[in-house]
Amino acid sequence: MEKGAFLTFVRQHKKTVALSLAGVAAVGGTLGIWAALHRGGGESAGTEYARNVVLSKGELNQSVLVSGTVESAQVSSVTTTLPYKVKSVNVKVGDMVKKGDIICVLDDGELRRELADKQKAAGGEVKTLQESRDKAYRQLAAARTARGTEQAAQDQLVENARQVLAGAETEVQRTAPIYTAAQNAYDTMAAAVAPAQIAYDQAAAERQRAYGAWVQSGGGTGTAPHQHYQQMLQQEQQCAQALEDAKTLYDYERYAQALQAAKAPYDQAAASRQQAQEAYDQALATRTRTLGEQDAGIAELEAAAGTATSQLESSAAGKELEELQKKLEETTLRAETDGKVTALAVNVGSVCKGDVATIQSTDQLIVSVKIPEYDIAKVTVGMPVNITSDAAKQPVKGTLSRISPTAGTAGGNSGEGTNGGSGGDSGFSADITVHDPKGLFIGSKAKAEIVVSQKKDVFTVPLDALKTGKDGGDCVLLLQPDGKYKEVPVTVGAQNDFDAEVSGPDITEGAQVLANASWEELAGQAAGDLEKEEML
Repeated sequence: MEKGAFLTFVRQHKKTVALSLAGVAAVGGTLGIWAALHRGGGESAGTEYARNVVLSKGELNQSVLVSGTVESAQVSSVTTTLPYKVKSVNVKVGDMVKKGDIICVLDDGELRRELADKQKAAGGEVKTLQESRDKAYRQLAAARTARGTEQAAQDQLVENARQVLAGAETEVQRTAPIYTAAQNAYDTMAAAVAPAQIAYDQAAAERQRAYGAWVQSGGGTGTAPHQHYQQMLQQEQQCAQALEDAKTLYDYERYAQALQAAKAPYDQAAASRQQAQEAYDQALATRTRTLGEQDAGIAELEAAAGTATSQLESSAAGKELEELQKKLEETTLRAETDGKVTALAVNVGSVCKGDVATIQSTDQLIVSVKIPEYDIAKVTVGMPVNITSDAAKQPVKGTLSRISPTAGTAGGNSGEGTNGGSGGDSGFSADITVHDPKGLFIGSKAKAEIVVSQKKDVFTVPLDALKTGKDGGDCVLLLQPDGKYKEVPVTVGAQNDFDAEVSGPDITEGAQVLANASWEELAGQAAGDLEKEEML
């Protein structure tokens, strides 16, 4: 028998195994479990259940094991205070309903007759007040509808303006790099031409001053001022020629034309963006102003409707009519939440009063458990939980979501739920929120493993595989190729009730170690587990 099958057998038949093992241990443990389950006699039996355990990395959980009942996390009741007979029932136990679905309808004939009598007795006053109130609310509804239509139209205008602005911004972004590149090239050229330009500007200034001095001296030819003027004029002409030569050398005209060609579309794009920005801002302002005006009109209509309602309610006849109208609406009983109808207290013809139906959500489930006192210090709200049930094919994930601050007893008067524990065992009631309720059913039993801590990607061995070596340290017996076992030292890490983490140079994937629980050890463990389970 493989280790998994054996341990499954032990856990599923704890009481039988515990009693059997205890009895066998009392007479000396002369038969091994392997022999008891597989041998027919005539062969000497060992006193140990020996098996090889193949090492494989996995998880090691420190856990608290509990059991409980699956319940709905959301329960609502459909109730009424109206003492009328049930005219129709629209659901049955087990049906799935949505919030607002009709559960049943009460006979409203008596209410309608009473309402008609009150309306007749109230006369024209109440009728006028009702008509005034109804008109005010119709106007209010129309104004709100118009406001919604206008908002949609204004939003569209704003969006259109925003799209135009975005397009203009795109064009600016497209032309800006071209303009910047042309400007940079022009500036580089201008920097190269700048010395000749400066020299020309200075020569022109000197020529202008010499001309002024010559004119001031009388303007005669052959004079010193005239000769100085002629020299400055010649120098200006030379600088002008040098400037032209520099512009030719550095291709001034081409760069100037390129700059002008790039600047024109950029300036146009920038101007278009400015216009689009102004149009967008205007659209926003118009939207704010228009909707503000409509909101002011709605506020006035709300005040008028409130005044009309107050006038109607202030009249005694009006109050009676309002109450009767409300009762008439309440004769149709509806579901307050989504879920399954788990209880139905009425049928057609019965007088309906109090609880009518119970609706429990099947999408939001919890497992109600009781945590023993000796384990309560280990757990906290928020810990992950692995849930198993006979009805679920796979384990279901959950989270410990509530722990009672006080201990109670199963079946006591504490008001706390129990997990089906027997007798008066004390413990702390708790709820486990189910992540995915698939496979779990309200009212079914479930077991839960509250994961206190978890180590991943570690080698583990059963506790009965750990031995004390010749040097007093921890070791395991490792299977060798010749079929014999070799004592190898290990470092023992985390442990739980069944397994221990081990590591060491010889601990590798696929290696096999010997585990050989004695009859006495298995009897003690099975009896201890049975005692713990019964306490739950």
